[in-house]
Amino acid sequence: MFYLALGLFIVAVFLIVVDVFLEGFGILGVVGLIAMAGSLFVNLAYVPFGGWIIVVKAAILIPAGILFFRYLKRKKLYGKWILTDTLAGEQKDFSALQDFVGLKGITTSALRPYGRADFDGAGTDVYSDSTYIPVNTEIEVVRLQDNKLFVKMIET
Repeated sequence: MFYLALGLFIVAVFLIVVDVFLEGFGILGVVGLIAMAGSLFVNLAYVPFGGWIIVVKAAILIPAGILFFRYLKRKKLYGKWILTDTLAGEQKDFSALQDFVGLKGITTSALRPYGRADFDGAGTDVYSDSTYIPVNTEIEVVRLQDNKLFVKMIET
C-alpha cells in the first residue's frame, strides 16, 4: 500500500504542476487534488506510520511551493498566472457629467428606468426620474446624483 500512496502522490504533484502551466478550466488540477486526497487517505488508513509520512510530505511540499512561486516572480512569469492588474489608475472623470444638467436630448433606448440617450451627438447612460420613457422621446436632464444622470420626459 505504501507504493500505491507514493504513486498517487507523484501523479498528484505532476498533474498540479502541469495544470499551472496550462490555460483553461483546470481539470488536471482538480484530478491532481483528488489524487492527493487519495494518497493521504491511503497513507492514513493502510500504511504504518502514515501520519508521519504525511508530515514529511507537507514539510517538503510547502517550502517547494513557496520556492516555486518565488521563482515565477523572479522570471517575470508570475503575471501570466496571477492577476496583478488593478483598476486604481483608471478612475472615470465624472466632472463633465455636471455639464449635462439642463440639456435636452432624445432617448435611444427605452428607459425602464435605465437606458441610453443622445444629447447633440453625445450618447450617455441615463436614468428615468420617475416613470417608463419610450424610445425616441424628448427628455431633459434634471439632476446629477451619485454620478448618474436623471432625466424627465418633456411634455409636448
